[in-house]
Amino acid sequence: TGARLRALVPALVERTRRYANLLPRGGYNQARQRQFCASLLRDMGFDFARGRLDSSSHPFTMLTSDDDVRLTIRSSPQEPLRAIFATLHEGGHALYDQGLPAELHGTLLADAPSMGVHESQARLWENHVGRSAAFWRHYFPKLKAAFPTQLSALDARGFQRAINVVVPGVNRVAADEATYNLHVLVRYELEIALLDGDLAVPDLPAAWDERYRRYLGVSAASPRDGCLQDVHWALGEFGYFPTYTIGNLYAAQLVDAYDTSRDLDAELATGNLGALRGWLAERVYAHGAELPAEALIERITGHALDVEPFFRRIERRVADLE
Repeated sequence: TGARLRALVPALVERTRRYANLLPRGGYNQARQRQFCASLLRDMGFDFARGRLDSSSHPFTMLTSDDDVRLTIRSSPQEPLRAIFATLHEGGHALYDQGLPAELHGTLLADAPSMGVHESQARLWENHVGRSAAFWRHYFPKLKAAFPTQLSALDARGFQRAINVVVPGVNRVAADEATYNLHVLVRYELEIALLDGDLAVPDLPAAWDERYRRYLGVSAASPRDGCLQDVHWALGEFGYFPTYTIGNLYAAQLVDAYDTSRDLDAELATGNLGALRGWLAERVYAHGAELPAEALIERITGHALDVEPFFRRIERRVADLE
């Protein structure tokens, strides 16, 4: 998958390059961004009586109890995307946590069967909902109402193009859908080298920059923007990053399964987020950790883990811009 992505990305960069500067930068009031994100989270089905939305330097979701799910996002006055995508991503996690059956609370089954499945929910909302043209046909007028000056020259079509540009960068969280897994690959290879003793910690920044130049053609200005940008290793969460890629693959399979009996785009175009949430609640949340991850995904989709739905979705996403 990594080699296939590395071969594919340059062509996708060329196909989307013309849309790179469509989104005006600067002047996005952060309080209004948070208001928009809170409204979006409510539309997704998040229960604010059982949780909170706050700000932090790195987005995350946590449970203080079964009925207290807290998520954080970050924002920038330069653009609204990091706040919006963080809301969709962390909101996907939070809906899963709030949707686990009450009868499983207090047991080891009140959880996802794997972090790959949990990340599939976050990445599904972030990418398959939040990057779709249908979603923005409904939500772009609301965003434009919040930022009429900044977005005055842009319509929903232009916004959809702007947010789906494939451009290699140094930041994983802000990465587009096509390059994201290459960020994961860098981390996976380096943490294996660290654990095997083949890479010393003081040499990590240089090794990081070498991998980024080789895989993505970019390098960080400082370790803060490079190997220190994530909290995972500092928390001891070695081996976590691959769950994002597994989640991306599962998410594409789940959306394919959804579209066999429903029309996600038609629902999103009318602002109907509840239908998707209800489907996920019935098929994913309701089982908690009763089934192994592979068995759960195969039961829902009819297939074991498969990379092809992901690659089809990437191609379709770019084709939809043209």
